[in-house]
Amino acid sequence: MSSVFPDFIHLNVDGIDAIVVGDGCFRRDLPARDGVRVWVVDMAPGAIWPKVDDHDEYGEDIFVVSGELIEGERRLAAGSFLSF
Repeated sequence: MSSVFPDFIHLNVDGIDAIVVGDGCFRRDLPARDGVRVWVVDMAPGAIWPKVDDHDEYGEDIFVVSGELIEGERRLAAGSFLSF
């Protein structure tokens, strides 16, 4: 633990067990503050997220690390940030 940042968390994402969400869709739950969920999502090419998520109050933020995300009519390349 850091003396400058006593609540500092450092972890290797690859060491977190993946949860199967659907065919070709996996998520890893990261530690987060109350009221916030942080996931790393891995999707196989052509995979479709199996359910619709509602984010009434807080919305959702997505950062595409690699590959491409197709959200509706939009194609988002690696490095893209989406907030809604």
